[in-house]
Amino acid sequence: RANKKMIGSKVFLFVVATVLFLASINAQMHYIRPITGPGVTNGWDGDLGVPFWYGNRIYFLEGDILHQNHGRLPNAVGYCTDMANCHVIWNEINGGWPYPFYYLLGQSTVPAGAITINGMAYSFMMNVVNWGNGAPGNVLANSFGIKGHPPTPFAKTTVAYGDNSPFVNIAPAMAPDHSYVYLYGAGRYRAAPISLARVHPNQIENI
Repeated sequence: RANKKMIGSKVFLFVVATVLFLASINAQMHYIRPITGPGVTNGWDGDLGVPFWYGNRIYFLEGDILHQNHGRLPNAVGYCTDMANCHVIWNEINGGWPYPFYYLLGQSTVPAGAITINGMAYSFMMNVVNWGNGAPGNVLANSFGIKGHPPTPFAKTTVAYGDNSPFVNIAPAMAPDHSYVYLYGAGRYRAAPISLARVHPNQIENI
């Protein structure tokens, strides 16, 4: 019984500590605004996206765009310069259609991560070929790299990983000393373990 009481006390203290920790995060976080959706963008919304710094702006790459009148569209790119309020300026054409940063309309093609290296923006795209019986299941998906100078369209790099690759959803992060770019990714869509790799920044297109 003493052991049970001790375990119960530890669990209780852990729960209390967790609640207090989460409360402190909420107290420190300042919600700014929605950046897509009704009343924000011109009749369209997005699914998955990633933020990254390019120059003195924070950019947003948004995938799987759904327009209320025109159905699915490839993707969108936007940025803001006023970090206090962050009114995102989306690259739009034709009366509010989001202008894609890379044109590919697959079953689902979304950016999984992005990074800026020596003035060039790089992004890794996850591309579903066949949803199969749903995630994680037997979904077939591959990934590929693109690069460019936002908000103008990106071009495809030589980076490409097939359906059974250990890297399908790739998120890059630069080391503080810029010695390596670390790549964090899930394999075979989501059916394989998370993997970690690294590459020299000047080799980001040769992985």
